[in-house]
Amino acid sequence: MSNFATYFKVVRIVPTIVHTHNHGTVDLRSMDLEKAKKLYEDKFPYLELTEAGKKDLYPEPPAPTATELKADIKTATTRAKVLDLMKVGEEFTSVQTAGNKKLSQLDTNE
Repeated sequence: MSNFATYFKVVRIVPTIVHTHNHGTVDLRSMDLEKAKKLYEDKFPYLELTEAGKKDLYPEPPAPTATELKADIKTATTRAKVLDLMKVGEEFTSVQTAGNKKLSQLDTNE
């Protein structure tokens, strides 16, 4: 079994050779990891991530820090962007303070 099976599982069909319009002939019994990743990213309907695939190949990005959010607020040019950033960082008082300050600046410039 190739290492692709560690990260992907075949769903909805029996693992076999399939002929597709978009991807040509694909052997779902064995393939290299890069081919499996490409198929998955192209929304190939017969591959699903395993828990290892979710963890190792496509982990969720870490939540932004208060420092990162404040820097983004500082460079934001619209109220909508500032409000979005404030929502993401709603648990940080410093982000709310920076957001309110930026909103005041934007209001003054309008």
